[in-house]
Amino acid sequence: MSETPEHIDRTPNEVASDGISHSSDDVNIRPAQRKLYQRNVSYSSRAKPRTKLIAVIVTVIIAASLCYVFIISPKLRKHVNTENSILYSGSSISGQPSHLWLIQSDGTNNRQLTFGGGNDTSPTFSSDGNQVAFLSDRDGGINQVYLVDADGKGVFELTHTKVPKSKPRFNPVDPNQVFYIASGAIEETSVRTGATDRLLPRVEVHTALPDDQNDSMTAQPATLIRDYEVGSVGTVDSPVAALIAVESTGSRESLAVMPDVNGAVIEGRDIGAGAKKVVAPLLSADTITVQVSPTTKDFLVAALGIPIGPHGPFISAIINSSLEGQLSAEPLFVARTHDSGLINPVISPDGTMILVEGVHNYNTANASIEGLMALNMTGKNLTRLVPGYVRDAFFSRDGKSIYFFQKSKNGTDTLLHLAPSVGLTPVVQLSNMNTAEYSPQT
Repeated sequence: MSETPEHIDRTPNEVASDGISHSSDDVNIRPAQRKLYQRNVSYSSRAKPRTKLIAVIVTVIIAASLCYVFIISPKLRKHVNTENSILYSGSSISGQPSHLWLIQSDGTNNRQLTFGGGNDTSPTFSSDGNQVAFLSDRDGGINQVYLVDADGKGVFELTHTKVPKSKPRFNPVDPNQVFYIASGAIEETSVRTGATDRLLPRVEVHTALPDDQNDSMTAQPATLIRDYEVGSVGTVDSPVAALIAVESTGSRESLAVMPDVNGAVIEGRDIGAGAKKVVAPLLSADTITVQVSPTTKDFLVAALGIPIGPHGPFISAIINSSLEGQLSAEPLFVARTHDSGLINPVISPDGTMILVEGVHNYNTANASIEGLMALNMTGKNLTRLVPGYVRDAFFSRDGKSIYFFQKSKNGTDTLLHLAPSVGLTPVVQLSNMNTAEYSPQT
């Protein structure tokens, strides 16, 4: 049996173990064998799966970020316990800047929330009681809207336009939206993005007014928003934010109603028919104040100087209105005068009582506040609770207590507490106090 010669794998001129160099002719070179699988993929082909993977990862990251911002983040808002607390602004020293304060409803634990050289005013709670919106002139001397956590941390500026702002209010349905008045218009700014939308007036009709600084003519809206109120009027499962605005056109005021802030505006009603049909204001008066009901889908209007005919006479009244602008034909209260009556209605949490301020000669140099009044929702049992000058009354969360401001003899402001069990007691006294609110937390 012949032996199979040993197969040697060497490169040409490789030195064998016998120490002799062999040429390529002497070396048995293994022939190249065919590979069963040989990868022959171009670079561009290899890159395609990798590119797709990166795209998928980026898409997942974006989706997760949007989910966090719009779904998870609102639910993770910082919680601050403000239950049974009252938010207000004032100055601890006469002549010094005003700041924000939070105090327990029994007058204990009064703590300062904001500091610095600017005036901080007009504070308002978010619907969950965790955050506060307020006005401040700390940056440039112009009132801007700021936000701060209810523990005084995380202050930041929400608006930046060079026009003064007034009356900030959180959207009662979405605490990440804030309303305010700027240059006679109601605007809404997103807390998340800073994007701003104009709500009212929807149509800009301008008139030329003199500009004091450069003697030129500055365009201003012919219809200006003087005041407004917002409230949640939907169901628990489907809440809707409604807005009632007081529009000012010269010496008269009228109403604008938004049953849904994302929907249409109702500013007038049709009178007559055919060629004689005209659009009249929902209500026209010398002075209008409003309050959205916390229990029903309507609101209260307290107005002074409502004309009965084209040239009078005039009355002052408190009237119920639906969110569609349908005013009740039977007012809750009527006084046959144009400058005296009841203003600034505040409805109790259970919707059974109305607080109002009695006024006399309101639009004259001799205007006076006659006291804090109360009446029921049928317009009966009008009672004077407190005589003299009072303002900015509000109820406690449970409706069992009433709070309001009154001037003290030394010129400072006092926040007073009125309850059947304790009578009238002071809560806190500071200078330049305004815009107190009871925490919505329960």
